[in-house]
Amino acid sequence: MLKKNHTNSIYGLRTVLLATAALTLSSAALAQNVETVTVTGTLIQGNTNLVSPVTVIDTTQLDQRGISSIQNALQQTLANNGPAVNNNWTANGNFAQGASGISLRGLTTNSTLVLFDGLRAAYYPLADDGIRNFVDLNTIPDDIVDNIQILRDGASSAYGADAIAGVVNVITKKEFQGFSARAEGGIADRGDAPEWKFSVTAGTGDLGKDHVNFYVSASYYHSDILYAKSRPYPYNSYDLTGVCYQGNCGSNNTLNGIQPDGSFAGISTSGEFAVRPYTYDPVANQITTPVAGSQWQNEDGCAGGTSITLTDLQRRNSVATNPITNPSTVCNYDYYKNNGIIQPAITRVGLTGHTAFALPSGIEGTVEVNFMQDSVSYPYYLPSVLRGNAPAGIDFPPYSSSTNDQITHAKGSEVLFLPIYVCPERTNCSAANGTLNPNNPFAGQVDSNGNPVTAGLIGRDWYAPLPFDETRDRTYRVASTLTGSLLDDWKWNVGVTAMHVDLHQDDSGYAYIQHFLDTVNDGTYNFRDPTQNNTPLTSLNGQTVNQYVYPHDITNMTSDEAQATVSVTAPLYKLPGGDLTVVVGADVRYEAIDDPSANSDSGGPTQRYFVLNAFGTKGSRDVYSGYFEINVPIIEELTLNASGRYDSYSSGQSNFSPKVGFRAEPLDWLTLKGTYSEGFRIPSFAEANALPTTGYVSNNKSLFTDAFLQQYGCTLATYTSCPAYVTQGSYGLTTTANTHLQPEKSRSWVFDVTVQPTDELTLNATYYNIKKTAAIAQLDCSSALTTYYTDPHAALPANCTIIPDSPDPNHATAQPIVGFLYAPFVNANSIRTAGFDFSVTYNKDLTPVEDLVGVTADLGTINLTSSAQATFIQNLDTEFPDGHIERYDGTLGNFNLTAGTGTPKWKGLWVTTFATDRVEFTSTLNWTSGYNVSAMDQGNAYRDCGLSDGTGPCRTADYFTWDTNTQVKISDNIKVYFTVINMLDNLPPVDTVATYGVTNYNVVTGGDGLLGRYLKFGVKLDY
Repeated sequence: MLKKNHTNSIYGLRTVLLATAALTLSSAALAQNVETVTVTGTLIQGNTNLVSPVTVIDTTQLDQRGISSIQNALQQTLANNGPAVNNNWTANGNFAQGASGISLRGLTTNSTLVLFDGLRAAYYPLADDGIRNFVDLNTIPDDIVDNIQILRDGASSAYGADAIAGVVNVITKKEFQGFSARAEGGIADRGDAPEWKFSVTAGTGDLGKDHVNFYVSASYYHSDILYAKSRPYPYNSYDLTGVCYQGNCGSNNTLNGIQPDGSFAGISTSGEFAVRPYTYDPVANQITTPVAGSQWQNEDGCAGGTSITLTDLQRRNSVATNPITNPSTVCNYDYYKNNGIIQPAITRVGLTGHTAFALPSGIEGTVEVNFMQDSVSYPYYLPSVLRGNAPAGIDFPPYSSSTNDQITHAKGSEVLFLPIYVCPERTNCSAANGTLNPNNPFAGQVDSNGNPVTAGLIGRDWYAPLPFDETRDRTYRVASTLTGSLLDDWKWNVGVTAMHVDLHQDDSGYAYIQHFLDTVNDGTYNFRDPTQNNTPLTSLNGQTVNQYVYPHDITNMTSDEAQATVSVTAPLYKLPGGDLTVVVGADVRYEAIDDPSANSDSGGPTQRYFVLNAFGTKGSRDVYSGYFEINVPIIEELTLNASGRYDSYSSGQSNFSPKVGFRAEPLDWLTLKGTYSEGFRIPSFAEANALPTTGYVSNNKSLFTDAFLQQYGCTLATYTSCPAYVTQGSYGLTTTANTHLQPEKSRSWVFDVTVQPTDELTLNATYYNIKKTAAIAQLDCSSALTTYYTDPHAALPANCTIIPDSPDPNHATAQPIVGFLYAPFVNANSIRTAGFDFSVTYNKDLTPVEDLVGVTADLGTINLTSSAQATFIQNLDTEFPDGHIERYDGTLGNFNLTAGTGTPKWKGLWVTTFATDRVEFTSTLNWTSGYNVSAMDQGNAYRDCGLSDGTGPCRTADYFTWDTNTQVKISDNIKVYFTVINMLDNLPPVDTVATYGVTNYNVVTGGDGLLGRYLKFGVKLDY
């Protein structure tokens, strides 16, 4: 459906840009000097009588709160909820690693439109969850921003059909004179997580007098990596035995951990290397069953762990009648405590040049060039998989080194074993051409029946380098705007922009399957002493085994956006309330993504890596649009507004998006506003034209039945004592593209009330209601999981496919857990959300300080500004084609969409500033409500506590933090400030369920809070 060859698209766009420039120049003689004021929510420049609710965040307000990053400011926006993407979340093995995205109204990142000065930006090349395209907030150059305008209703008619949940419009400074510099450093009061920022901006020229202004701005930012071991228990451990509620305590989820009751579930397949003699079938070249009476024995030492001596009962898997199968000692690993991270290392460099000019003919214009480089790096806390399942393939089923099943897995899949003979040819090794395998302690032995035996292998190489991920994106952007007048009071506006993103992704420390199998079969991988795998070998052309088995995987991706827009604004008729004004315009844009798979299996099922995803997409499209807006101020107290936009996509879709609204001021102290709008979003590149995407979902108690768990020696009542194979397992939720998807459509309406009983006090309430129909979502296959665990032979729901995981070596005859669940994208019936925004603002100049506190110092008057804001999600749900409804608000749902971080119903903010001429003190109270530990897309009923294991309350606690910032004006040109974030050192509520990639807390609602009390000091110079 999406075009692969875009040569003609580029040619067409260049034609549009040249024609636009010609139109601009030909209008110069007719233009007069005009002043433009950008107001998001209307196409009429300078129109402040808006029918839509708009939140304006001035950078002065951010300075007062001690927020120096636009990315942080947007992440803290109250309307940002649900599946938001922040830097901490994406640095824990997630898809859009290294990026940050906003999700207004909880409707995902692809329903929120992000603009720079009213013009579109390029998508981040890596999609959120491999599905949703979004603009990376890290690409915003902080120090040139004047304000941020957030439109809190549908804006498809004005800015593009996909602005369903709202718009974030970042407005840059039109001109700057003089010199400004900022130096800022921060550190947690625990002495870690340092960050520092430097920026400088210099400009010259008075636009009013000199008719030109030019400024340049440069910035540098760095924050160090923060490891989980730097924070207290339980945020740094997988041992949950100390997490208790009403007498129920968690299990020891560390590798080879001993449970509080002394039980041991069996040696972990992810622990140290261990071998056991298995009967070998030389014809099939496979191992069959373990030799009767045998047991696992350690192959290597205990790298990075703690050696534990097992009792006789523990060696029997804590059941007295079981045979002894475990070794006498095992190595216990609390791997998250050793290597887990809270935030990645980030380095950001930016450079901007901006020119504004006013020609004698009256034309005003701007030209801005931006460059931003953002590098994010972090390790993964577990060594690479060697015995396990590769992710979903593209051309082949997934390869597995932990099962002999070659029906649902790729041909050649087999349980990992150490061959009897090894040879340089790596295949068909025998006594004739090879030697006995030095890694196999059973090589040459036979069982009691005279059959040859070999070594079954489990474990990971804890001496190998940890997986390490690094992204480096470079963003190049140029934008220009021109405005002028035509026929006296008609105004025209032209905007053009082009933006290109280069994303370089370097993944290291992941095992390349075929290389690993090579070293197993030629004997070069030293399993007995893995430290020797760092020795260069002639047989590997001087490489070490680790260099050969864990090669760097480098992927280069790009994203492009180009846009040209032209509009004419004409006041047509004088009405009692003002001019009836009409805007008409046209817009053309080109967007493209080239994101090749980082783990293709085009060369065969083993010519790829374990763990890394196969996701990739490529496509481009042109979008041609025409739009209008009519503003009708009938009387001074009543304004009506109507707008519409027609979008036509080169991929074949088209739609008209209307919007109507009103603004009424029946009383001096009362303003009423309301809008109704419709939107339209075509499938993203990833949804319609992508390779399979696999995201891993952690197992939870609600998946299983007593009958299933009894195979593993436990029940639902004793779930925390189940083997780690069950409790710590996960399934790969694999999404497949659907070329037959239809576009989403939406309707939304908003009603807004503002009451201002006095000059000092303003109260506002907004109700929003949004419904998307034919909403694109992953097919709900939760019932397939229920079916599998109830009756694995029963038919599954249509289009849902389950691939069982490899059997647990300690329970080889038990039904395996689910390995992969395949589900395509579908057009669900609808997604609905509704809720309220509230705000109360008080602003007053207080009594002069000397009168107020009884001193004589001339400190002037204190200005008090206090603003309390809150957002309440009344409802968020999805109705599926079969009629069933999943409701998510106030729970951890949509669990799959949010990776288990959920949708809190309430978010609040209370900011109070006391300011004198020299000193400003700001207090900020942040609040996020708790949520029920359940999720309907995980088979739970609404708010039934279905995901709880009993070790915590059914509703997590509300989360409060308190920030303060003090600014002191040393002189007219120098200001210093001191910020304390999370002054009370309130760490996030413990949550053992919302732990995708992190441990025991919610990374979205509490990610920054886990830094604890954080101190920042900075100085600003302005000349």
